[in-house]
Amino acid sequence: MARVTMADTVAPSEDTVLDASERARLCELIEESHDFVWRTLRRLGVAGADTDDATQQVFMVIFRKLRRIQPGKERSFLYGVTVRVARAHARRRWREAPTEEVELIDDKAHPDVQVDHARQLARLDDLLGQLSFPLRTVFVLHEIEEMTLTDIATTLRIPRGTAASRLRRGREQLLRAAGRSSTRGEKR
Repeated sequence: MARVTMADTVAPSEDTVLDASERARLCELIEESHDFVWRTLRRLGVAGADTDDATQQVFMVIFRKLRRIQPGKERSFLYGVTVRVARAHARRRWREAPTEEVELIDDKAHPDVQVDHARQLARLDDLLGQLSFPLRTVFVLHEIEEMTLTDIATTLRIPRGTAASRLRRGREQLLRAAGRSSTRGEKR
């Protein structure tokens, strides 16, 4: 399936017309980062049905602010925008009951493997959903996206010690929540 770029979806204006090098930079950034953005939004609590829209929102911000992003700082800027878009989605949905969608692996995999994988992802999403947004953000960026604490602190504009503290507290809460959920599962 062909991926639609932001340049294809926005009517040009004086502020949004990009020259050839800017278009190339934007296309490269989208190509390199699309999967990361989608995956991070999903792990930060954006519902499956909204993840594609939220991903597009991230790249719309990148498109509009491309000229302000210093070369070499794209990844950090992208992380920050992704977290802010996820937070905005969380604020809009905080009163809604969560709707879980399952993600399946390779369509050619055995159905039992697909179901097991979907259950594991649903459990991960449920456990992550029990963390506060600040703890969840640091945990996802460090443990799932493998960012360093220094990069997380820079991206979130918090001290490195705060990032480390949030990661430690997130791990502790996640382990407690996992223990509670496995105990409930045994009692059934």
